Amino acid sequence: MPFTPSHVAAVLPFARTPLLPAGLVIGSMVPDLFYFVPVDIPREFSHSPLGAVTLDLGVGALLFALWRWIFRRPVMDLAPLWVRGRFATAEIGLRGRTGEGGMPWAGFCLLLASSLLVGIASHLLWDAATHRGLITDVFPLLLSEAGPMRLTAWLQHGSSVLGTVVVLVWIGWWASHTPLGEPAPSRLTTAGRAIAVAGLVAVGLALGGYYWVAGIRTGLSPVDSTLVFRSVRLTIGAAGLFAALLSLIWWTLPGYSRARSAA
Repeated sequence: MPFTPSHVAAVLPFARTPLLPAGLVIGSMVPDLFYFVPVDIPREFSHSPLGAVTLDLGVGALLFALWRWIFRRPVMDLAPLWVRGRFATAEIGLRGRTGEGGMPWAGFCLLLASSLLVGIASHLLWDAATHRGLITDVFPLLLSEAGPMRLTAWLQHGSSVLGTVVVLVWIGWWASHTPLGEPAPSRLTTAGRAIAVAGLVAVGLALGGYYWVAGIRTGLSPVDSTLVFRSVRLTIGAAGLFAALLSLIWWTLPGYSRARSAA
């Protein structure tokens, strides 16, 4: 499959629309969520039209709620000042563009569903060109061998690299064009922030690396595609769970009332 975060590139053209950026980003990645969590949900369902409007939409809405009311503040506090300040500016512009501040609840739910579905659709269309399915049925040439891999595999890897580059370039552009605003007061010192980020990276790499080394010891090649995929999946999943734990710990730190009143 294409690298999951690279799917965000497909929703960047909608960044200046009234759609919710968080909904677009979550929707663009949520069909792949079930690779990273220990649940037995087949890829065929989460990447199907029925799965898109049921499972993906429902889980995407849940993830949006978790981000909005639990994880956004801790993640922003963990980010460096240049990110926090620019997000403070961006949120002011976002509220004005979407009108979400004074929007009725039903209207907000419709806006969220639309944002998620646009992201989900972009994911499914991208994957349709890199896996056997509707597009390969119409263009069977995509299943042809091209050197060591099929064309679909080349498209998977190539689009992953291209999408990642596009996202990184867009982040650089956004940072250079967004003024530095006044972020909410932070609970974390610079040292505390560095320790938390280092711990996040260390936990992910430790568990993913352990799985990779264990696979090599069983006789698998270090570049075996299944071993590498599962190692990366474990790395991301472990880091994500540790990030969730850090976020919950953050809410217990002193200073929340002060930060909330200043936000």
